[in-house]
Amino acid sequence: MQYIIDSFPVAVCNNMRITNCKILKEKKWRGYTASMKSCFYGVKVQLVTTKDGIPIAFHFTPGKTADAKALGKMIDKLPAEASIYGDSAYLDYSLEDAAFQRKCVFLKIQRKSNSKRIDDDLQ
Repeated sequence: MQYIIDSFPVAVCNNMRITNCKILKEKKWRGYTASMKSCFYGVKVQLVTTKDGIPIAFHFTPGKTADAKALGKMIDKLPAEASIYGDSAYLDYSLEDAAFQRKCVFLKIQRKSNSKRIDDDLQ
């Protein structure tokens, strides 16, 4: 009942070749990966795995879509009373409350230092 969520980009073409790209033509496909400090043109794959690393669900989103929005679409695919662990890109308080009320899914998202809600593990 414990799951891990993370995302990774799948680039269609290099950033300098965006104007010549024939597959994707809108700005919604242009995303930024903060960990790599680079822009990409393509899709993001949101992947949910068990704590042992076995993938159970995935979702494709345009590159510009925020990770928290993608998580909102994936909550219905998870069993009730599940715990999801993710990094601070998935931090959304309204989504956290809605997931708990709808399916009793606990979002255990890593908090930033200036977060309004304190991490439960640190208390």
